[in-house]
Amino acid sequence: MQKGSIVRRLISALLATFVFSCVIGVQPATAKPDRKLQTTLAELWKTILETPKPDNPFGTGDSCVELGSRVVAPFGPLGDEPTTCTVRPGTKIFVTAVSWECSTVETPPSYGADEAQLRACAREAVKGFTSRSITVDGRPVEVTRVETPLIPLDLPVDNILEVSPQPALSVGVGWVALLKPLPPGTHRVVIRYSGTDPFGKPVNVTNPTTIIVKRGR
Repeated sequence: MQKGSIVRRLISALLATFVFSCVIGVQPATAKPDRKLQTTLAELWKTILETPKPDNPFGTGDSCVELGSRVVAPFGPLGDEPTTCTVRPGTKIFVTAVSWECSTVETPPSYGADEAQLRACAREAVKGFTSRSITVDGRPVEVTRVETPLIPLDLPVDNILEVSPQPALSVGVGWVALLKPLPPGTHRVVIRYSGTDPFGKPVNVTNPTTIIVKRGR
C-alpha cells in the first residue's frame, strides 16, 4: 500500500482478517466462490482507493464498508484495535483475511507498470504472512486465495495514496471469505496473523471484530 505511515497503517488493516484454511462450523456463502470473491475483493479495493480521506476507513471514515447487494466488509486501519459493524438481517460479511494491492502510481513494494508486473508485485507482497487464523463465535472459517481482475481506478482529490488525481490500474491478492448472513445478535470475529510484512517488518496481531446483527427486517 501507500508509502511511509499510510502503508504501515494499511498493512495492519488489510491483514485485519487473516484466516486458516481449516473448515469447521461457519461456512462461506457459496460452494464455488472464486469468481464472486475475485470481483468482491476488486470492488472493495476500488471503493477504498477511490474514496477521499475524510470518508475513507484509512482516513476518518467508517471501517464497515458497504459493497452493495447487502454485503458489508470490515476493513480499515485496525491492527490489533477492535472494531464494530452493525448490519441488517440478511447481510453477508466479506472478510478479508490478508490482502495487498499494487498499482501503477505507487512505489515499491507496491508498484507495477502493467498487469503482469502488478500481479507479480501483489503475490510477492503477501508471501511473508505464514500464520493466520480467524474464528467466528469460536469456530474456524474457510478462506479462499483469490486475485482480482485488473482494477481501473479514478483516483480523487485527497486520496489515501497521496498522489495527484489521476487514472490508475491496480491488482489485489488476498485470502478472503464471504460469510452467510449471521443470525440476529452479537457475533465475535477474532483474527490472528503473524509473519513478515512486505517491508520486512515482523508482525504478530490479534484483532477482535464485533458484528451486531439487528433484530427484525
